[in-house]
Amino acid sequence: MSPTIYTSSHPKVFIPQTSVFTHVFASRGQGDIGGFPGSMKAFIDSASGAYITRAQLMDLALSFAHGLRNHPNTRAKRGDTVLIHSPNSLAVPVVLFGCVAAGIRCSTANSAYNFQELAHQYTDSRAKIVITAEDGLKTTTHLNIISLLSMVGAHFPPIMQGDMMIGILPFYHIYGEYQVVNLPLVVGLPVVIQPRFEPTEFCANIEKYKVTHGLIVPPILVVLARHPAAEKYNLSTLRYLCSGAAPLGRDLVLQVKQRLRKNGAVCDIAQGYGLTETSPTTHLLPHFEADRKMGTIGLLMPNLEARLVDDDDGDVDAEEGKPGELWIRGPSVMKGYLNNPAATANAITRDGWFRTGDVAIRDKEGFFTIVDRRKELIKYKCPPAELESVLLTHADIADSAVIGVDDIEQATELPRAYVVHAHPEEIKTSAAKALFAESVVKWMETKVAKHKFLRGGVSVIEAIPKSAAGKILRRELRDLAKTERAVTPLKSKL
Repeated sequence: MSPTIYTSSHPKVFIPQTSVFTHVFASRGQGDIGGFPGSMKAFIDSASGAYITRAQLMDLALSFAHGLRNHPNTRAKRGDTVLIHSPNSLAVPVVLFGCVAAGIRCSTANSAYNFQELAHQYTDSRAKIVITAEDGLKTTTHLNIISLLSMVGAHFPPIMQGDMMIGILPFYHIYGEYQVVNLPLVVGLPVVIQPRFEPTEFCANIEKYKVTHGLIVPPILVVLARHPAAEKYNLSTLRYLCSGAAPLGRDLVLQVKQRLRKNGAVCDIAQGYGLTETSPTTHLLPHFEADRKMGTIGLLMPNLEARLVDDDDGDVDAEEGKPGELWIRGPSVMKGYLNNPAATANAITRDGWFRTGDVAIRDKEGFFTIVDRRKELIKYKCPPAELESVLLTHADIADSAVIGVDDIEQATELPRAYVVHAHPEEIKTSAAKALFAESVVKWMETKVAKHKFLRGGVSVIEAIPKSAAGKILRRELRDLAKTERAVTPLKSKL
């Protein structure tokens, strides 16, 4: 029996067979840069108000490219790798597009990396040149990037004169690099660059620059739902927020929409899905369906195919309406892992399917919902993302993560929650933390089915460990859980 292959309900889009630099900066008329006036602001520094225009960005990138190839201290050749280690700034787009123009590979490092972490990426990427701020890997192709820009750009909400995007996602991560650096240039949307996320500064910049669009992660929505800055500043210009990198619960979206509405903002809050290996976006919830299909990751992007499989080999399809591992095939899927053919072969099948490792459900209208990471499903029939979204509706919880912990007596895993108190000064003592944890356990029992109770307990911590993209680092929590069990071993009920 042939496999069930889902295709996008969107019409296919034309994907130019050209370089990223040509696609973004091609002139289509006098003074035109990429379909928009060269004098249009491209990127704005949030703190100083300094900016570079589209024409300046192109000229600076070309000058940087020339320097890379010809300066006696670099003499970079096509195919060499440049390692970029910098927080968000006006210089980063110049460096990125300069490398593209010079035919140089870019490896972007987390700006918070210490020496050892940076050394590892330097060695792994085989970089010839390191570019870093004063204070301071996957292999995708031009086709991957242009495919993304064509597919997402065709379904981005309408842009009006004066619209502005807030650039808060780190440019060293693919979500920020492609969606906040590349995409706005293609759709003609100026970007206000904020180097690092800080709630008050974020809200102040929305008011100052009359921001209309934002690509964000769920923790930022938690801030908009809870932080006093969201009421102190005028956020009424916001029209579109799209969240990615981690599952987004329906209840949190409703909380944010209600609070923004009090501030005068009529804002669509959508959700997208993708991975570094898929460059990244594969699914996007249309802005006009944001309320009706809240909680889903939307529709499959044009030109892509998807499967939901029920086994490791892909021989068995998940039943209609049932969860299965999401596989993706199409022009935005990466070429492979740099210098690691074994990992590439393990991730991409011979016929081009990328195994995402995420479990999804598809409804009859073609909208997908992520259940959870396949490796993160708790054996006690609980997807962590579902429990986390419920926990985030608790008035005194600022952030949460759920993992499975072993229960020796029942020979299974039980869900344990790690939570961050919204007002930590109120629970400074161990006794206060224990009382709060107990109250959360009881509160959850009023919110979820019995088999989803937090039978593994609740632990109060200062911060949920996360990657730069906002993904929960569950491995660190599992390591923490091992130490907690060592201190307080499971007691027999006999």
